Amino acid sequence: MKARKNYCRRIVLLSIFMMVIQAEAQISIIPKPSSVRINSGEFVMNAETRILYANQDGYEDEAKTLQQTLARATGFTLPVSVISNKTSCNNCIQLVNNLPGCDTLGNEGYYLNSDPSGVVICAPSTAGIFYGTQSLR
Repeated sequence: MKARKNYCRRIVLLSIFMMVIQAEAQISIIPKPSSVRINSGEFVMNAETRILYANQDGYEDEAKTLQQTLARATGFTLPVSVISNKTSCNNCIQLVNNLPGCDTLGNEGYYLNSDPSGVVICAPSTAGIFYGTQSLR
């Protein structure tokens, strides 16, 4: 009986381990993110999608580079503009630096979130925004 319990525990642990390995294999981002959470839903970019950026040194350049990259890949030349307090952010890609915890990510760190309403990349520096946009590609 005890041997059978141990066998069942091993099977359960092996199954859990295999699910974790499979989930990690679906995310092919280099360098590997420190954490990934996969939720339901998806963001579908279209010709009306906008790229918005925080008014910080270098963020506009990264937004324009992303615009060019996405134009080559999709055929859409997305409008690029600075974020204002009144900017509505539905169907947009945002490059920001003001989300809670964003300032603790380190120089090259970034936070990337995608949901049906859009994409947010938050980083405390242009290096982090660069790496975030590379992951988005």
